[in-house]
Amino acid sequence: MADGGSKSSWPTRKWWVAQATAVGALVVALIEAKWDFNSSLQIVAVGLVVEAFSTWLIPNLDTPGGVPLKQP
Repeated sequence: MADGGSKSSWPTRKWWVAQATAVGALVVALIEAKWDFNSSLQIVAVGLVVEAFSTWLIPNLDTPGGVPLKQP
């Protein structure tokens, strides 16, 4: 936000934490499946990618109760 109020295309720290949690859950599922990347885990992986992309597309500002822009 170098110009004091424009939207940034970079993900928020909250987004990164959510992705780390989701990837951690996928790794736990892989361990439980004895590292057999079967069709169920493939579906989970696709869901993780879709969730990450869709939540990145919609900025916090556009959600109800979203985060206001920083003002200089």
